[in-house]
Amino acid sequence: MNPRAVEVVVWKELLDLWRDKKTLFAAILLPVVSMPLIGLTVLLLSTQQPVNVAVVDRDDSTYSDPVLNVTVSSEWLVGNLTRALEAAGCHVHAYTSEPGNLTVYDLVVVIPRGFSRNATSLTQQARVEIIRKASVQPALNAENTVLSTLSQFSRNLSEVKVRQLALMSGLSPGSFSVNSVLQPVVAGPVLVITPSGAPASPLEQIKPFLAKVLILGLIFVVSPASMYVVDGIVGERERKTIELLLATPLSVSEVITGKLIAASILGLVSSLSDVASLMVYMYLIALSVGGSFWLVIDLKLVLLHAVTAFFTILVTVAIATPFVTRTQGVRSASNIATMVNMIGMALFFSGFMIDYPKIEPSILYPLMAIPYTHSILVIQDYVYGMVYYSMLHLAVLVAVSLLLLYVGVKSVSPEKILLAR
Repeated sequence: MNPRAVEVVVWKELLDLWRDKKTLFAAILLPVVSMPLIGLTVLLLSTQQPVNVAVVDRDDSTYSDPVLNVTVSSEWLVGNLTRALEAAGCHVHAYTSEPGNLTVYDLVVVIPRGFSRNATSLTQQARVEIIRKASVQPALNAENTVLSTLSQFSRNLSEVKVRQLALMSGLSPGSFSVNSVLQPVVAGPVLVITPSGAPASPLEQIKPFLAKVLILGLIFVVSPASMYVVDGIVGERERKTIELLLATPLSVSEVITGKLIAASILGLVSSLSDVASLMVYMYLIALSVGGSFWLVIDLKLVLLHAVTAFFTILVTVAIATPFVTRTQGVRSASNIATMVNMIGMALFFSGFMIDYPKIEPSILYPLMAIPYTHSILVIQDYVYGMVYYSMLHLAVLVAVSLLLLYVGVKSVSPEKILLAR
């Protein structure tokens, strides 16, 4: 294979790409727009599904305990719940009697009779009943708001009881601590350390999350490259231009290799666009925590991500090429490319949720048979401080991509490209 000939094909493909502004803009804008669009869509739609909550105060009374001289009103709790739920975007309806059909509400909070008496008692506990619809996910958030409000209400009431008991026992206000009575054991402080054992700053604690975002971003860079390969081979065949290219002194291997490298460069452009958008995101995070942008940005990690993205894309297009060249239409070729992309998407999404270096070896080692696993480990091992293993997985990824490229190119012949067999 003549490197100069491959260079000519790559240059020809890049010129075609430069003329195809729509494809180029899509490759650049897709990574930038996709993730913010997903987050914005979820945010906007979540505000358009308000939860209907009914607070039923069956007790509707105020009671003062004659022993402790502590007063509790169920109306106080209703007010606290209403304010907290409305602040969370819920539609709250308060009742002092049964409202009728409770199934029209997503969440029902019932304050039973005797609540105020039991809440002030030294021998009884006051209970609040919660009825939630299982089919309404936002109702779970409303339930958490109710539980948080009840916890704070209970805490405040406990402090009042402790002070009254201390006063009755003759203890002076400075001789005891309410927190020591209510929480005799607490956890902390929690020390967060880096993989090297040094204390981790708040910005260093963000980096593992940012690495996972980089892994998730690989989803948006493999698709444009795969579609470009489909158009570069099957599309040219349908446009009757592949024959002219094969009629040149260039070999089939040189033509296919040049097209795959050009597709990988397109994916790299998408990757750099993805990194640029992520850098803006990290800049905003740095501002929010009062830190320096350059403390959040790890230029080595950014470079490592770019190299990993290039060879990940090369793996993808190399796997798809033998199948794409044998299909008769763009639609069939696109379906095959999508199937290959789905494998990567599944792993990249799991890499956003799971720390692969922590997976049991009995599970991790079989997963390493899939090249995308090494793409994930390159980035995650680096963040864990295991630079040696990160470089090792990068070397494996490079070797596998070149091997698959060689196999894919050698499996293609002019007859298979022209006749789709």
